[in-house]
Amino acid sequence: MIEKIRRLLKDSFIYGLERYLAAFAGVFLVPVYTRIFAPDDYGVIEIISTIISMVFSFAVLGLDSALAFYFYDAKNEGERRILSSSSFIFRLGFIVLLVVILFAAAGPVSGWFLKSSGDAVYLKIAFLTLPFTVITNFCLDLLRFRLKPLQYSIVSLGITLTGICLSVYLVVFLRWGFYGVFGAQVITGCIFAMVSLWMNRQHVSFAFSTDAMKKMLKYGLPLVPAGASLWITSFSDRFFITHYCSLHEVGLYSIGYKLSMLLSLVTAAFQMAWGPFAFSIKDEPDARDFYAAVLTYYYGITTFCALILSVFSREILLVFTTDAYADGYRVVGILVFSVIFTGVYYIFAIGVNLTRKTAHIGWTNGVAAGLNVILNVILVPRYGIIGAAVSGLSAQLVSAGLLYFISQRVFPVQYEMMKIGKITLLAAACIVFGMNTGIVWLKIGVVLLYPVLLLSLKIMKKSEMLILRDALFGASPLTRC
Repeated sequence: MIEKIRRLLKDSFIYGLERYLAAFAGVFLVPVYTRIFAPDDYGVIEIISTIISMVFSFAVLGLDSALAFYFYDAKNEGERRILSSSSFIFRLGFIVLLVVILFAAAGPVSGWFLKSSGDAVYLKIAFLTLPFTVITNFCLDLLRFRLKPLQYSIVSLGITLTGICLSVYLVVFLRWGFYGVFGAQVITGCIFAMVSLWMNRQHVSFAFSTDAMKKMLKYGLPLVPAGASLWITSFSDRFFITHYCSLHEVGLYSIGYKLSMLLSLVTAAFQMAWGPFAFSIKDEPDARDFYAAVLTYYYGITTFCALILSVFSREILLVFTTDAYADGYRVVGILVFSVIFTGVYYIFAIGVNLTRKTAHIGWTNGVAAGLNVILNVILVPRYGIIGAAVSGLSAQLVSAGLLYFISQRVFPVQYEMMKIGKITLLAAACIVFGMNTGIVWLKIGVVLLYPVLLLSLKIMKKSEMLILRDALFGASPLTRC
């Protein structure tokens, strides 16, 4: 068991490298931007970034997953080159067409989402990043498929460091404001689109196969609704806050969201590693026991990390931002659980994935997205950013719960749900107490007391704690299972 957990942790780190770098860039720029921009202006940056992520998630059309599926089925390099080239040409043509349309609609889009058509020029600059992002992401996928981790890491690290340096130079030293924020993204995108394309030059050509494209679209397009639902659940709350509250509140919420997303350094990396690893052991006799154990260990680790982030959220924001952003801490204790349950959803999904009942993933995400929209409409006007955070968490809980019951019908796993419930109650109680005391030594005490309470209340066994220690730190295992 320890070796399997250790392997999963190792894979999580490798596959999560890009996420680590992206998160590092975001965190590094927070103290820079929050000292240059007021919360209202930061809200503008976040809304524009959210619009870009929305367009990009749609523009991919599921072709990234389709290429991954068919790439390894190809009989030879020539067939792979045709698949890759066809996907690349189609994606690039589609995103260019989309950008032309968006340029024409920039004024109305700015008026609708930013409550000011005067910000349309910043939107147009941001739209220019889309073709470069499509090219770079396509090339990074191709490097992964071709098993080129070094080149993949070079591009990922290059994007992060170049983006940070350009942003600081244009925003801090040249004082270009919004032009600097989005201009840095355009320049970085242009550079690494060319670099990554050059790295794949032997595997991308002007060859285009209509048959290959039809095959990939048939696979990819059904994935678009599920992707759109995930996007709605994760990001649409900003638009509701803008509509019912203000860009100032968006700025506060976004800072709290960014802090809570530090937890995704753990969860997102785990999600990327979990699927391949879970499939690789599916035929082993103890596979289901391992799946159950992973949920418990994952939940124990992530709630402890969530406790640290939440309890010290105000202090962290005061150090890395300014007093104007400090109130963003109020949503962190809720948002960290949204991050955790995203990973729980992926663990529960193993059942429907192994039994090829993946249609359930689409409709459960759809239900969650619909619930999220309804709750945002009800809660945000009354409770502001707290209402938005509660809406997102509720949606994540419902989607994970639905998938749990469905997976148990097609692929039963004896998850320790009573234990999960107890951990949730204990973590929530510690977070509420810690966030509502202004005494630092009490906050430290709560964090240190949490693992002690897990043991003393017999929520987790000493043997389980030792397994986690051995897996994390490579100690000689004292207890094996």
